[in-house]
Amino acid sequence: MSDQPTKSRFYPFALEILLMNAPKPMGVSEIIKEVTAKRPEAGWGSHCSGPVHAILCSMAANSASPIQSVPGSKPARFFVEAKESQVPGSVQRQKDISDDFTPKQEKKHKSHKVSPDAKPNSMFYEPCCTILAEKAPSPMSANELTKAIIERYPNLEWSHSQGPVRAMLISADAKPASPIKKQPGTTPPLFFYAEIGKAIKSESVVVEESSEEIMEKAYFQTQKSLKEKLIEKIKSLPPTSFEHLANNLVAKMLFGKEENTPPTGDGGIDGFIHIYEDPLGLNVVGIQAKRYTEGNVQASEIQKFIGALHGMNGVFVTCADFSPGAKNEAAMSKFSKIVLVNGKQMVEYMVQYRVGVKETGKVYNLTEIDEEFFEEL
Repeated sequence: MSDQPTKSRFYPFALEILLMNAPKPMGVSEIIKEVTAKRPEAGWGSHCSGPVHAILCSMAANSASPIQSVPGSKPARFFVEAKESQVPGSVQRQKDISDDFTPKQEKKHKSHKVSPDAKPNSMFYEPCCTILAEKAPSPMSANELTKAIIERYPNLEWSHSQGPVRAMLISADAKPASPIKKQPGTTPPLFFYAEIGKAIKSESVVVEESSEEIMEKAYFQTQKSLKEKLIEKIKSLPPTSFEHLANNLVAKMLFGKEENTPPTGDGGIDGFIHIYEDPLGLNVVGIQAKRYTEGNVQASEIQKFIGALHGMNGVFVTCADFSPGAKNEAAMSKFSKIVLVNGKQMVEYMVQYRVGVKETGKVYNLTEIDEEFFEEL
């Protein structure tokens, strides 16, 4: 692949998937999904959507690239016309990808592999593991790790902000099987590499958790349990009650008023949301809700919903999920903007907007030693 049109780490994997599906056009989310399934070692995820979209648009405008875009498609869709053997520099072997597109700096440092159940969905995880393992048992801050990643992996396409790195470190610390751990009582937080199952021999690393960290982990575990119980609760609702729940939730999110349609003869619309900030009533959103105990919403259901909207924007809510065809139908809708909300997103929104859940009223105030008080004695 000496004539590749870009050094981007996203290009060869995206090209490989587009070649496999040629000449079928694909959206960014479809490409990311297939790369994640076929090439998990690439470390792609939802966080790659922006960079992947950017590189595909750049390649579509580059005459040296076989990647083309479908004119006028929103969201953008991409394809290649030629088959793999006809494309200069095509991706024919996984070895080509790892050899030609791995940054030189990464070749010098063997990637640190860990247990899959300990790995957050982040491209920064393995670089951080590698760097922290080399520095062990010394802890490092997110800012220090960010600088080290930029220096060692310059071809990673990201904002170079420590925010995503810090978020990944906190997520990794919450996973029992992850070797990345947060050092208690440090502000800003410091992280270190711990060999799971072995004692840390450094005096500078304290493995005992603070009360704040214990409560933080307990909070996240409580939230996880709540969402698991909530999804089971909504799946057990009668269909009409589920429709009313969906209308109530979307109304709360849009700061509007819900209008429930009759159970029968509703014309394919389960409810309407009237936006409060629109006094003339011109901004109305149609709602369709499907309570599925098994299976996913198919493309035909989305097609019927779009037809019933007559150009109105709509939200399709389900406690299950949507098939790839259903997602594609929603994305390709021209006259109506269709928003899809699956079961996982639904419970997240319910907790966030306090729909079907309530606060317990219990408040726990943490106290700590006042060092200044003792210094003044």
